[in-house]
This record gives sequence, C-alpha cells and structure tokens, in this order.
Amino acid sequence: RRITGNTASPAPCSAIVSRSKNSSAPPAGAPAITCAMRIGYAFRRRCQASALRTMVPRGAGHLLNVSSVASFQPAPDLAVYAATKAYVTSLTESLHEEVRGSGVRVTALCPGLTRTEFISVSNPDGRRTTYPGFMWLDADAVAAEALADVSRGRPLSIPGRLYRVLVAISSVTPRVVARRLSSRVRRD
Repeated sequence: RRITGNTASPAPCSAIVSRSKNSSAPPAGAPAITCAMRIGYAFRRRCQASALRTMVPRGAGHLLNVSSVASFQPAPDLAVYAATKAYVTSLTESLHEEVRGSGVRVTALCPGLTRTEFISVSNPDGRRTTYPGFMWLDADAVAAEALADVSRGRPLSIPGRLYRVLVAISSVTPRVVARRLSSRVRRD
C-alpha cells in the first residue's frame, strides 16, 4: 500500500518502496545539494518512521529503499547523487538491524545501470550515457530480484553478478584508488 500525505498518523501498511525521484534542476535559488538532502533525508525519515511504527508492533512488513551501486564508492561528477545514495544504503542497513527479529524486513536495492527513464531525466547536460550493453540491467529483472531479496530479509539487494563483484571489490579497494578509478570512468 502506498503511503501519501500526512505521515504523522500511521496508516496500516505491510510494504513500502521508497525512492527519490530525480529532477533535472533544483528550484530557482536553491543549491542542488540542499534539495537532494531535503528530499532524500527528511521525507524518507518521516515516511519510514511512520511505516515502521505500524509494521513493528504487528510483527510483519517490508521496507525496500531504492539506492544505487554508486552508494559504495566515490563518484566524481555525481557527488551529490552518490552521497545521497550512500545515506540511503547506510540508513537502510541501520534500520535492518534495528528491526531484526521483529518480523519486519528492511532492504536497500542497489542496482547498477538499469534501462529506465532515469538516465534521460538525470542527465540534463548531456554527460556520457553510452555504456556497453553487458552493463545494463533489465528493470523488470531488477524489480523481481529486489522483491525476492526483501522477502528473504536480506539487508542489501545488488542485482546482477557484475555489480555484486564490483561492490565486493570496492569494499577492499583503498579509497584513493577508488576515487581515481571513478574519476577515470566518468571522463572516458
């Protein structure tokens, strides 16, 4: 069930999928980072707190936050996006632990490149959008894997073998190397 409107009084729900819609530009006069933080933090916090207040006492429910593989490493030229997604992933892993044993399952979906409208909407200045075909994920397959992972109670859902390997490698790569590699990929 979708939660909208006033989140002060929790509506009965058993599942919530939370994602921030990307807009091509912030409102006039507002820095992009302020808008991303306001949308990515405040709404998500209020909405999820409301949902969890309903789910935990019932001992059942699913919370799926849409994040990104960008949350696991620095992303030059996408700094605000990567930082916001790092927040989402960290928040989700923390909530996963907070509700452990309650019957509520909390998962962060961290897909890589996925064929959706996101690329055209999030790329207003025409940065590189052509990547090899093997890097692209099918949106329906991503959704199916995410729903299976949240049902299994996994804290992270990283669709695609390529992206699971990249995330595993990034966890052991020195930060300076990760920054430099990320910078090269964005320029090439």
